[in-house]
Amino acid sequence: MSTELYTVANTTLNAKLRNQVNYLGCIRVSGEDAGSFLQSQLTNDVLSLNQKQVKIAGYCTAKGRLLSLFWVLKHGNDFLLILDRDMVSSVIKRMQMFVLRARCKFFDISNEVFFIINCYKEKKYTEWSVHQIEDSSQSLNNPKRLEIALPILGEQQFSIFLLFENSMLEEHFNYLNEKLDAIDESYNSEKILQQHMLRCGIAHLRPINTDVFIPQTLNLDLIGGVNFQKGCYPGQEVVARSHYLGKMKRRMLLGKTTGLTQEGQDIFSSNHTHEPAGRIINVVQNKLETELLFEISTDLLNTTYPPTLHLGALNGAEIVLLSLPYEIPLIR
Repeated sequence: MSTELYTVANTTLNAKLRNQVNYLGCIRVSGEDAGSFLQSQLTNDVLSLNQKQVKIAGYCTAKGRLLSLFWVLKHGNDFLLILDRDMVSSVIKRMQMFVLRARCKFFDISNEVFFIINCYKEKKYTEWSVHQIEDSSQSLNNPKRLEIALPILGEQQFSIFLLFENSMLEEHFNYLNEKLDAIDESYNSEKILQQHMLRCGIAHLRPINTDVFIPQTLNLDLIGGVNFQKGCYPGQEVVARSHYLGKMKRRMLLGKTTGLTQEGQDIFSSNHTHEPAGRIINVVQNKLETELLFEISTDLLNTTYPPTLHLGALNGAEIVLLSLPYEIPLIR
C-alpha cells in the first residue's frame, strides 16, 4: 500500500475511531522455512507456537545484546513479528543477511495493518493470547481481524484488535463501532498501551536502546521470553552462560519520579557516585509523575540500607521503586 493511500486510510480511521496505536509496526515472515529460520534467530521457541498464542522473543547480536523485541504470533501459515515501527526496516535488512538458502521472505506490513486498543470493563480472557474474531466471511488460514488479549493486571483487561486488508476498512469500522468498549476520549490510546505494558514489566525496545542489554537484563527469562532448551541462535552462548552460571547482576525494575526524563537517560545512585548506575528503558509521563522501567545493578539493592536512585545526576529527581507483577531474583 502506498504512503499516500495509507495516509488517506489512516485519516479516515482516526475520524471514526480514536483508539489507534501508531508506534507499533509489523513484519510478516512467509515461506516454507519461515518457522525454522525464526527458530534459529530468536530467543524463544516459535516452532511450538499455535494460532492462539503470543510469545515475546528477543533478537540478539552474536554478543547476546538485544537488537529488537517482538511479540510473535501465527497468522495462517505465516508468522507476524510486532515491534517498534521505527525498527522494522533495520530488522528486515539484518534478517535478510542470514537467510542464505532458506525459503523465507520478509514483508513490512506496518502500513497494511491497524492496531486498535480496547479496554474491557470485565475480564474476558485469562491470559496473553490471540483470538480470531468470528466472521463467516473470513478464511481460517488468513483471518482479516484478530484480537490480542494483553496480560492481565488488576481489574481492567486490555486487548488490541489487528485489522488487515485496507479494502475492508468500512467493514472493520462497522464491526468495531458495535463491539469496542470505547476508551475515554480524554485519554491517549498509545499512552494507555505503553503504561499497561510498562506496569506489566514488559519492555518495548526502541532504537536508542538497541545493542545495549542482554535478554535477562530486561527480565525476558522471567516472563517466558527465553527458552533455554531450544537450539542455537545468535548470542545463545552468552545468554545461556549468564543463566546457568547465575551471574545475572543487572535487572529491570519499575519506578516512578516527579522529574522529566526520556528513554536512554542515565540513572545515578547515592552510593555509586563516579559513573551511571543504570539506564532508562521505557517512560510514560503523566501530569503529576513519570513511570519508568529501568535497568540497574542488583548489587546496589542487596544491602541493608539501599541507596537512593536519581535521574541524570546525583542531584536529579529521586526514583521511587514500585512492585512488578512478577518476582525479581535480586540474589542468585
